[in-house]
Amino acid sequence: MIDSDIRHIVERELVSGEKLLWAGRPMKMPLPWLAIGYFIFIIIWFIGFLSMFFFGGFIELFTVEPFSAKALPFLLIPVFILCVGLAVLWGTARLIRRPAKQIYGLTQNRGLIIENKGKGPVHSIRPAELASLTRKGGSDIGTLEFRSPNLMQFQMNLSNFLGQGFYEIENPKHVEAVIYNKILKNRSNPHE
Repeated sequence: MIDSDIRHIVERELVSGEKLLWAGRPMKMPLPWLAIGYFIFIIIWFIGFLSMFFFGGFIELFTVEPFSAKALPFLLIPVFILCVGLAVLWGTARLIRRPAKQIYGLTQNRGLIIENKGKGPVHSIRPAELASLTRKGGSDIGTLEFRSPNLMQFQMNLSNFLGQGFYEIENPKHVEAVIYNKILKNRSNPHE
């Protein structure tokens, strides 16, 4: 049974003749480990930067003599580094939260990943990508990850930073069966 709110959001994205086979959303907060690794790296980087700035002698440039124009470049470098670090930290936090706001759908022709609960972009997953899936997690809640059969295309697509997939969905074995039995079964070559 598909939740009516989710059904309404996914059906707005269907093209003429498409039939909704399954729709869902993450049942718990997915944790993309690569993004969490970047987040931890940035926190450690900030701690190192701040300790270098405050304890490494940079602060003495502004306390020994009255402030002069010669010290301005030395002040702007740490401010720039701090701004870049904050931007990377904010972007990584968005990557961690991104899958929690996704809605997923399957039709007889493609898979759908709808970003930001229907207010963001929509990604179509071709049958060739659906055919190369990996199931992770348990039978109650798990993840289906899809990979492009074209390695160059996969490497060039920045949205594959976290991998493309249905994260932390309910009953992933059932969704895998829908993909194989209702989408890929009648195709002569599922990698097209």
